[in-house]
Amino acid sequence: MEGEFRLVFDTIPEQFDRYSPRYSEELFAALNEYAGIGPGEEV
Repeated sequence: MEGEFRLVFDTIPEQFDRYSPRYSEELFAALNEYAGIGPGEEV
């Protein structure tokens, strides 16, 4: 069933949200710093 979620994730938002991983703000901050992305930057 896992492979089927990619075909229907927009029709089951509650399940998708429940099983999707959570990433910390610290991780995003580190990635932004590494990539040189700051406020107003487009990616």
